[in-house]
Amino acid sequence: MRYSLGNPRAYVEGNMVAFTYLLESCREAGTLHLVYASTSSVYGAKIKMPFCEHDGANHLM
Repeated sequence: MRYSLGNPRAYVEGNMVAFTYLLESCREAGTLHLVYASTSSVYGAKIKMPFCEHDGANHLM
């Protein structure tokens, strides 16, 4: 089981809330560009490896 499914609160705190703080810090600092690299979690429980940025992420797990 993916960590985000077994521990959803920790996932939200560690990823979504922290990313919001990062965005707010960038806005306050006047940052013009931000490069964000996502984790494999966006691809869900795919069997095909390696993941590809062109793989769909609009599916239920």
